Amino acid sequence: MWTRPFTISRSYLLPFLATCLFVIQLGLSLSDLPSIKLMQNIVCKHVHKIHGTAMLPEEDCRDGPVQHKLNIIVMGIQVSATISGTMPFNMILFCVTIETILKTNSFAAATVAFPLGVLADRIGRIPVLGASIFSMLLSQAYAMFICWKSDSIPLEAIWGLGVPLLLGGGRSVAEAMVFAIIADVVPDDKRVIDRVIRSTWFQWVVASVFAAQLVGPVLSGELVQPSIWMPLFLSLGLILGGGLILVAFTPETLKRRQPQQEPSIEPYAYGLESDIFNFESPKTTSAMSTLKSMFTRPLLWLLPSAVMAIPLATIQTDIVIRLMPIQFNWRLDRSILIISLRSLVTLLTLCILLPIISCIWTKLALAGSSAHHRNSILARASSLLLLAGSLCMMMVTDKAFIIAGLAVSALGSGLPMLCRAMLVGVTGEEQAGVLFGMLAVWEILGFLACEMGMGALFGIGSGDNPDDVASAIEAASCW
Repeated sequence: MWTRPFTISRSYLLPFLATCLFVIQLGLSLSDLPSIKLMQNIVCKHVHKIHGTAMLPEEDCRDGPVQHKLNIIVMGIQVSATISGTMPFNMILFCVTIETILKTNSFAAATVAFPLGVLADRIGRIPVLGASIFSMLLSQAYAMFICWKSDSIPLEAIWGLGVPLLLGGGRSVAEAMVFAIIADVVPDDKRVIDRVIRSTWFQWVVASVFAAQLVGPVLSGELVQPSIWMPLFLSLGLILGGGLILVAFTPETLKRRQPQQEPSIEPYAYGLESDIFNFESPKTTSAMSTLKSMFTRPLLWLLPSAVMAIPLATIQTDIVIRLMPIQFNWRLDRSILIISLRSLVTLLTLCILLPIISCIWTKLALAGSSAHHRNSILARASSLLLLAGSLCMMMVTDKAFIIAGLAVSALGSGLPMLCRAMLVGVTGEEQAGVLFGMLAVWEILGFLACEMGMGALFGIGSGDNPDDVASAIEAASCW
């Protein structure tokens, strides 16, 4: 394990991590609007055989051939069919961003996520964190280079941006390492530091990401006016600067332990049968033991919410963004505000609502009530809110129901963080790197499954009748 002359004190680690992740996410969010316009402009010039460096009006690039070509490019990037068929522009709002590409380049990231998680438990969190940020930076820089040289390099070459992710896994692995660092630093109930619990740290870190998603699109809209490349290069600078500071000053939290004999884990040695809220289990030190334990109760009940809630919420938001222009003739700039609405509600939930509930619970709870008990209750409530919001969004003929459903669904955004906090409590912080590496793999595959499912559902609405698309969106929301 390597050491550095100066690192942030663990007392200030939470605000430091949140600030660095805010800067990195702000860089990613700044690339959203210019990447949408730039890729559409490149495809439009290629389809209509227009030469020159000037940006074309957006209205000239909304025809079917341009959107069809753009669909093919993005389908190759995401390694999944998100849109089926060749629909005219008034049938689908198609948005592609470099940030989305980094999230959903599934095969490359999934290939290395678990090995890097194991490596993080051997050599430390920081080297793996640095590799993941570096791979993410290289991937975005490669995409920008292809767009910069689009006159001489086919845009299809952008499909190779998954290769840099093989170096470090990209964003999913970076998030996994941050969660592992938190799991190392913040103890369980037996040794509480400053009354801060793991789940609250998880919520604040994720909240910093949503805060950047609120600011990024607004700032990008101003920066893109003088030059479309300004926010893109600023995006690279923020990712590089935030990543360097994060890696340079974050303390290594992996604890060296003497090898221990692997304890056997019996499927029913602990779990819901004896105590519905008891999630305590023997601590293991083997990656294989951790993997096996994930498929025993009660851990098995926590996995779906821990790994599928974020992909489903992301796809759910994409559905609504596409629905509003189709069903209610909303403009693109108005429809994108839905992202801001969901981010705002999620931010309030993670930073205010859940911490207040946790604080009140801690003061009023009876002696012996554990954090697992509290997190289990909150996770159940969050899942009910997600379900209620999805049911509201199924009312696709009424925009008031859709918007209200989106807000209610966002109130359940703490579900994955609560489940991950309980998973760490069960498996032990010794295997946090392996655990979050596994979760990263399954979350990536969850994104892939959701995108492929959406491709099939949108195939139902590939005709010229908007009601067909609305039916597909309704089915997706139900799922």
